[in-house]
Amino acid sequence: MKQPQKEEPSNYELQEVKLFEDWKNEKKVPVFLQTLQRSIAKAGQFIKKIPGVEAALNKTNQTFLEVWQDLANWEFNQTEIYSKFIQAGHQHIVSAQDIATLDLEEIEEVLGDVCNKYKTLASVKQKSSNTLSSMPTDIIALVTLNQQAIGEYATHFGFDISLQQEKLFALNILEYASTMDEAAKEQIKSRLIKNALEMTGSQNREVDKPTFIQMLKKLSTSVSIQLLKAKVGQLIPIHGAVIGTGFNAYFTTEVCDIAHWLYKQRFLAEKYGTEVFELKGNNVELLNEENQASDWEQ
Repeated sequence: MKQPQKEEPSNYELQEVKLFEDWKNEKKVPVFLQTLQRSIAKAGQFIKKIPGVEAALNKTNQTFLEVWQDLANWEFNQTEIYSKFIQAGHQHIVSAQDIATLDLEEIEEVLGDVCNKYKTLASVKQKSSNTLSSMPTDIIALVTLNQQAIGEYATHFGFDISLQQEKLFALNILEYASTMDEAAKEQIKSRLIKNALEMTGSQNREVDKPTFIQMLKKLSTSVSIQLLKAKVGQLIPIHGAVIGTGFNAYFTTEVCDIAHWLYKQRFLAEKYGTEVFELKGNNVELLNEENQASDWEQ
């Protein structure tokens, strides 16, 4: 991404900095997650004793690794996204570096409601998953779909998902969305926010292959286990009824939500420096007033 094109963020960008702080400190637990947690807790240690669970986990984990190690699966049609910018009047957008010349508001307008698109696709792909043998296939399909969602968010905000460090960042997003424990989820969220800032500018270096493979295996195993537990959890009755087929939509919403916030954070950090997130309260209001005064003078 190019160096900052403006000395100061726009009013819209300053407002997003404030909203990001609110989101970062948010502790809201989705209702669906609460229900799923109860079903998994009810199953307890019996999940591992269910016939076929171990085989399903091994199959899921192995297929997951194969999918994520195959570099062809990381390809994302960036040209298609750049075409959207061109159609919106931003004729100069032909690469990831050009995105930095835009205001965040302009990117958001082109991005649109990406989350709704992927939630709809997730619902279409959703199967009943009432047998353990079908779960590995369902899980891989869900992960692949959300990998595409992450790639779309990354590309809109000027990041190349084909880079190894970006792949690991994406896997961390999937780990966050797949985690059922609230405390663990908050820890991953904090880690992602910290990593996002650490990847700014020259700090965003290519990961060496041994480290990449090691982290890939660790993260993919974690995601595989969590997703299989969630899928099995859907089958555990709560008050006489199973949860049903809502997990795909929940998981995709979680992926889209955190991906959207994190790539916005990274865009602003790349454009204005990480210190932009140190602006709080009166500082934001003061810059807003200065921007308005400047606009009036022009």
